[in-house]
Amino acid sequence: MLKPSRLLVTLAPMLLVACSGYDHGDYSYIPLQAGPQANLQVLNASPDAPAIDVLIDGQEAIQGLDYGQGTGEQSLGAAAHTITVQAETPGAPTTVIGPTNLTLQTNMDYVVVAEGPIASIGSAIFSHELSVVAPDSSRVQVLHAAPTAPSLDIMARHGEASVKD
Repeated sequence: MLKPSRLLVTLAPMLLVACSGYDHGDYSYIPLQAGPQANLQVLNASPDAPAIDVLIDGQEAIQGLDYGQGTGEQSLGAAAHTITVQAETPGAPTTVIGPTNLTLQTNMDYVVVAEGPIASIGSAIFSHELSVVAPDSSRVQVLHAAPTAPSLDIMARHGEASVKD
C-alpha cells in the first residue's frame, strides 16, 4: 500500500488530466444536436503513442491529443456513435482503436481512455450518471493506467479532509 503523500504524487498526473479542460490540442467539437444528450470525454493514457486524433461518426472531433492530455466533456446526442482513434504517424494517420460502436444513454457521462503501450493499445470506457453532487460530498473516479507500474490500494476516509482559508 502506498503512503497518502506517495498516492497523491502518483495520482496527480491523472487528476490533472481529468481537470485539464479544453486547453490542449485543436478540438473541433461536434455541434450540439437537438434532443436528449450525454457527455463524452477522451483521455490519452498511452505512454509511448504519438499524438492521437479521435473520429466520432467518421468526423474528426479531436486532433493532436498527446499523452497525459484529456478533453473536457462534450455534449453529444444520446444515440449510437462510432468512435475511432488514430495515431498521428508519418505520412498518414494509423487507426489504433476501432472503429467501435458506443451507445450513449441520456444523462450519462462517458470517459473513453486510450491506454497501454502503442503495440497493444486498447480502450477503456467508464461511465456514470450525470447528477449534482451535494456541497458536502465528492465524486472521485480513479484510473491507474501506468502499464508497467504495480497495482495501487486507494483508501479514502470520510470527514478527514479539511480546507483552510
